[in-house]
Amino acid sequence: METEFPDVFELNVTQKIELIDAIWDSIDFSQQPVPVSDETKAMLDKSIADFESAPQPGRPWREVIEELEQRYE
Repeated sequence: METEFPDVFELNVTQKIELIDAIWDSIDFSQQPVPVSDETKAMLDKSIADFESAPQPGRPWREVIEELEQRYE
């Protein structure tokens, strides 16, 4: 791809993130479903089976956020 879009590689990190954000926002997922590979489907099926065989209680989102804020402030 570098040969097709050489100018992209000249952008700084902030500009690259803004470009990615603009491209992402331009995708209309309601019009075209995102394909899911067989490998991803198998991984999801395994995750669901693992959870169903030994469910663990979750934590409130607010609690997780507070822990992260304390850890990284």
